[in-house]
Order: sequence, then structure tokens, then C-alpha cells
Amino acid sequence: MISVVKSAKSVKSSRILRVARINKLFKAFKALRTFKFFNVCLEGVNILIQLKSMISRIFLCLPMIVKFIPMMCMVIYLWAIIGMENLNTDTHSFRHGSTY
Repeated sequence: MISVVKSAKSVKSSRILRVARINKLFKAFKALRTFKFFNVCLEGVNILIQLKSMISRIFLCLPMIVKFIPMMCMVIYLWAIIGMENLNTDTHSFRHGSTY
């Protein structure tokens, strides 16, 4: 009977010690948050996470972009041809009878 009581007390005391250690750990992290260096490091980690998410989104959009670029090149090329035909002014006057 006495050994059961001792073991029960040791279990309770070990739980209390465990809770106290966890509490110390939380207090230590709370104290670290007050330091500017730690806050700067946390901001850096957040920026890296956001950068990773942006890069993954860009890679997801790459197939669509690759399909879109040739169409845009064709439209720009056609507009250039239309502009050259419509806005063509005779700036070069050649002499009649010249070889050039």
C-alpha cells in the first residue's frame, strides 16, 4: 500500500515538473519575442514562406504563359504590318532612270 502511494506521488510530482518545464519553455519563447533580432528572424521566415508560395504559383502559371506568348507575338506582328501598310509615306523619292 505504501509503495502505491509513493508511486502515485512520484507520478503527480513528475507531471508537475513536466508542466513546470513546459511553462518555462513558453516563458523563454515569450521573452525571446521581445528581442528585435528574434522578431526580425521571424519576419525573414515569413517572407521566405511567401516567396516560396509566389514562386510555386508562377510555376503553375507557366504553361498558360507559354501558350499565350505566341498568340501575342502574332497579334503584334499583324498590327505592325497593318501599321506599315496604312501609314506608309513615300519618304524615299527615287530618280527615274536611276539604277538604284
